[in-house]
Amino acid sequence: MLALGFFVAWRIRKSHARDDETLISLSNYEPISTAPTVSAILTLRSETMRLWLLVWRASSESSLSRGTIPAGKEILTRRVVLDKLEYLDLRRELTDKERDLHLLPDGGWSPESVLENIFRAAELEALQYACGAINRLSPIEDFDRIQPADIEQIRNTDKNVEWHPRETFDIRRESEMAAAFYLRCLGEQIKRGIVQKDLEEEESKILREATAHAGDHNADLLIGTKIISEVEDHRLNLAAGQSYLRFTALQRALSIIETNNLRFILHPTLRPRLKLG
Repeated sequence: MLALGFFVAWRIRKSHARDDETLISLSNYEPISTAPTVSAILTLRSETMRLWLLVWRASSESSLSRGTIPAGKEILTRRVVLDKLEYLDLRRELTDKERDLHLLPDGGWSPESVLENIFRAAELEALQYACGAINRLSPIEDFDRIQPADIEQIRNTDKNVEWHPRETFDIRRESEMAAAFYLRCLGEQIKRGIVQKDLEEEESKILREATAHAGDHNADLLIGTKIISEVEDHRLNLAAGQSYLRFTALQRALSIIETNNLRFILHPTLRPRLKLG
């Protein structure tokens, strides 16, 4: 996770350094179409809807685990979600892990599965934004809490829904913001001893740049209403994990829109492992 964060920050800095070199005469330039292919749009839409339905099921399982369902009420989330997958022609696209979770009876998820998929709300929001299902992302400084997913929108979504993917410029800008926020959180985690890392020279330089305004009430980044240097450990860890998921999801969306065939897959060990509550 650390190596990936440093790589992205390095790429961002390198791309900015090349700006002057690429400002050449463009009088004869013939722009090519950058519109995503139909296949790319369908892939992005499928991944967004599948994750949306998984978070829906996870939300139901979380409520069941807390015993917040009134006595005598029948829980039909499993059946409703399976019917929705069938209606949207998504059941054949499920991974084995997704299929196994959806087929479990209501209340049958493990606490680990519930936590993992509730936490993916930040990833879901990024995909929703990229495919055009929502107009804007929630403020990144609100990552000290998990935003509830809008279930009614996916419940009412039609198989022919007209979502138009966001421009890649907008997705890349949000991705860079998420990367910068994550690196700031990571620097704070290392400073507090929450994360132990042996850094190489280039990595240390990037991290110093990301944390240059640490403790400055006028320039440091915020988590909630506090600057990152003053926020509690559990809120810092949650913000770091969610900003990381936003970044990776936006990168995944870019890979789909721009190449369609590139599979941006992260090993599970690269994701932050947090205990919430």
